Amino acid sequence: MIRIVSRKVPIKNAAAVRVYLRSLTEKVKSQPGFITSVIFQCRDTDNIFSMTDWESENHWKVWKDSVHRKKIQRDFKCDVQEEHYHTFHHIKTEK
Repeated sequence: MIRIVSRKVPIKNAAAVRVYLRSLTEKVKSQPGFITSVIFQCRDTDNIFSMTDWESENHWKVWKDSVHRKKIQRDFKCDVQEEHYHTFHHIKTEK
């Protein structure tokens, strides 16, 4: 399992970015390898963080490069100033 943590920086306000994230979330739920996602807004800024769990890094890359995702990104390019991704791999601590 991997977790993708993504930071979205709004151009004007976080409300438009939330609409963008709802669009992504609706589409990603039907993607192979998708497990779950949660979204948080920073209390000090309008930055929004999403955490998405995937069965594998390959599943995430297929979604990240998909035409469906790119279309949603294009539709909201006037609302999102920056978007950064970090990939985390699950570490088992039990024997």
